[in-house]
Amino acid sequence: MLNIEEIQNIFQQVREKISCPKCGYRYSFFDTQLIRSSGNVYFLRLTCQKHHPVIVSVVFVSTKSMKKYDEKITPNQLLDGYKKIKSAKNLKQLLK
Repeated sequence: MLNIEEIQNIFQQVREKISCPKCGYRYSFFDTQLIRSSGNVYFLRLTCQKHHPVIVSVVFVSTKSMKKYDEKITPNQLLDGYKKIKSAKNLKQLLK
């Protein structure tokens, strides 16, 4: 579970990097709501003052728990991953 500082950091990063897809509005703190979390995945509602809300998911990965990964990813592995994502009908199917 994340502590309050880590959650605030996620909100800050989202506000800095994501804007309204229609008008480019930069979301403020008050435009950002945490609507659900599951493990290290957080679902946020971002509300533009002029357009419909946008739902985003954020996956938080702690660098403390990450293992070093030195193996290079080949172009074929990238293409395989892309095909799997594109063909998946839902998240449950994708994570099989």
